[in-house]
Amino acid sequence: METLIPDGAGARDRRLAPVGSTGLSANQLLMVTFHQKNQVWDVPGLYVADASVFPSASGVNPMLTIMGIAHRAATVINSR
Repeated sequence: METLIPDGAGARDRRLAPVGSTGLSANQLLMVTFHQKNQVWDVPGLYVADASVFPSASGVNPMLTIMGIAHRAATVINSR
């Protein structure tokens, strides 16, 4: 399991230190995040219902799809 580093002074640099030690150059590493279950791991009770739940880039502005995802997420969250 990943160890979480708290926010604060230097937190970004500490999080990215392992990336710098890989020897990769700029644009050789793709970092992405998805919230398929809508719940943010680090913050209990925080949910995400936007385009980041898509498994890949849609290539267009999928407003109605995002609204549908948000509605479904809200319905599931409300039922808990």
